[in-house]
Amino acid sequence: MSFASDVERIAGKMETSVEKVAAGVFIKLFQSVIQATPVDTGRLRGEWQTTKKSKATALANRKQIKNFGPSSQQAKKVINDPDVYYLTNLMPYAHTVEYGKYGKGPGVTEKTAGTGFSIQAPRGMIRINVKRIKRLVKREAAK
Repeated sequence: MSFASDVERIAGKMETSVEKVAAGVFIKLFQSVIQATPVDTGRLRGEWQTTKKSKATALANRKQIKNFGPSSQQAKKVINDPDVYYLTNLMPYAHTVEYGKYGKGPGVTEKTAGTGFSIQAPRGMIRINVKRIKRLVKREAAK
């Protein structure tokens, strides 16, 4: 079963519009990913960009230390109707933080674990939140 059919089925049961449920799920998912992003200087968290129809192609050059800063606000502004949305982070080390490829030995700092992951995000940022999708759909449809 696809994500879209799950949303439709649940929204139909709850008499809620599919568009409203989908928009709510995207906003919550994107904001959760942003909040799960570890913060040192705030650059990685600030570089999350929400775009419609195509991926971001340039750095946003912004910082976000707090949970609901510019990246989170952008997600809320952009997601307003059914469409294709992207959450993109163009920082060169975003992939390293997600998949824990800091390595071991000399590259390890007080902010990285010996396992190669960030201490602040030991299970990544995206994967842990994507696992919550069905729960998010049910919550949004119940509103």
